[in-house]
Amino acid sequence: SPHSDPEVGLYGVRLSDDGRVVDETPVLIAQGERPIYAKAVWDGRTFLVTWSERAGGSYRTIGNRVTFEGEVPRGSSVWRVDLGDIIPGTGR
Repeated sequence: SPHSDPEVGLYGVRLSDDGRVVDETPVLIAQGERPIYAKAVWDGRTFLVTWSERAGGSYRTIGNRVTFEGEVPRGSSVWRVDLGDIIPGTGR
């Protein structure tokens, strides 16, 4: 259940199977970012959290892994893609 604070970063809490919040303190997923459109998926072992952010005149999509224990491993960023790189000439 990701939530973003544009001044601080992207935080999330883990939920139990019945929808209860597991984490007393939200997990910091990305610091200093200005995230929008955050999404999270679970594969049974690891969460993948993705979000977009504005970078100059375009947007980029970023993803981080979050462990079952609620930790973001150092170097867990999976990608950073500028939309202009996949949609040439759009400037977005």
